[in-house]
Amino acid sequence: MAKSLNIPLEEEMVSILGQCGSALTNVLQSKFGCTTVLHGVDATCAGQSRKPSVFPEERFSTHLSKSFKVSVWKDDLTTHRVDAVVNAANNRLKHCGGLTKALSDAGGPAIQQDIDQYIFRQGKLSIGDAIIAPPGYLPCRNIIHAVGPNLPYNNRKYEVDNVTPQLQRAVLSILKVVKQDNLQSVAIPAVSSGLFNYPLPLCADVIVKTLKEYHDSNYSGAPLEVRLVNHDEPSVREMARACRQILGSSGSHSQPVEAQGQPPKASYSQAARSHGKGSTKPFSTPTVQLGNVSLTIKKGYIEREQVEKVENSTLKHLFEIKKRQLYQRLPVQYCDLVSRVGFQREFAPPDEQNHGEGIYFSSSVHGTEKLWRRLADEEYLYFFAAQVQTGKSTIGTPGLIVPPETPGGDPLILYDSVEGGVDTCVIFNGHQALPEYLIICTKKTSTHKF
Repeated sequence: MAKSLNIPLEEEMVSILGQCGSALTNVLQSKFGCTTVLHGVDATCAGQSRKPSVFPEERFSTHLSKSFKVSVWKDDLTTHRVDAVVNAANNRLKHCGGLTKALSDAGGPAIQQDIDQYIFRQGKLSIGDAIIAPPGYLPCRNIIHAVGPNLPYNNRKYEVDNVTPQLQRAVLSILKVVKQDNLQSVAIPAVSSGLFNYPLPLCADVIVKTLKEYHDSNYSGAPLEVRLVNHDEPSVREMARACRQILGSSGSHSQPVEAQGQPPKASYSQAARSHGKGSTKPFSTPTVQLGNVSLTIKKGYIEREQVEKVENSTLKHLFEIKKRQLYQRLPVQYCDLVSRVGFQREFAPPDEQNHGEGIYFSSSVHGTEKLWRRLADEEYLYFFAAQVQTGKSTIGTPGLIVPPETPGGDPLILYDSVEGGVDTCVIFNGHQALPEYLIICTKKTSTHKF
């Protein structure tokens, strides 16, 4: 039987949750399966103008026919201007966390009130259904609530295969609503990825293939632009990859859309060349091989797929003493959560937890391959470089949920971390690790000689 608990908030906590309430509800939902509703926290913010959280950028666009366009965008769906944005909802249409909570917060209480009335009259939706509703304070004209499949965290291939038709049906239901209401543009996120645990690369493939099949078999010729919009870099990259592979590489690859009065951003290559003038000499080794992953050096500069700076000022002061730069490899759906709430043991448990049930790191990228071998088949490899406060350490053992106590007889004085050989470090509190860089690599497909 479901239980509920009401927790009164002090005045200073209300202002804090007004800034990070969505992150809190997101963590409680993903880690404990708890639905959290914050009363009286966000209501004062509804309807106020919001600044985009990311810089709008069109990454890919192509025309399947004269009047059917598909494009990939990196942007904030709560500020994206189209005829309709899609909310990746659960079948009860409760806005508990992630994108659905962000859209509800930005659109105001009217969004939840409208769908509560719909559920009261019609009952909950089935997986694969989609309905259209007023957008509240969102800048779009409509919001489409689409219900995609929800998988357990440690899902198996057969479970993914079983629910893939449901994801296809959800995309087709979105397109059906668009056609019925004569909409000319719709923004679709990576439905069912993230908190719903559907593998992101496969999610992108399914969405793009379904769009192509819909166009090839059912499209009637009315002007329509389908925008695949996500705010996190991994989802944007996967959508662009799927479009290039499935729709062809003839589409345009656009630059960021410049905001009024804001200069365009310099590219990574330009920054590298500018920084290196007069101070950087070419390396003597053209490639660095790490198993089946390689970094290739061209003209003395490292070509990286993507490196993002991660800022978390709240944790910085904890890492001025006794810190080490370590690495963690993790599934793509948790990259955004780590950048916002820090490392959690549930995000990236290693294949074998031989040194305790904590948060694992390696002192080298090569070491992460040994810890997370199950991720070896992914096309893109995601690594976090982090400053980790290891403090006083000892050898770890299986089954530890906290570090062992230090010699001296005081059970309240514990080691700060445990070790597992030369490469492996385990901490038991996410506040001991500060994420700094997200490094995205591709597997080596061919050898380049210089």
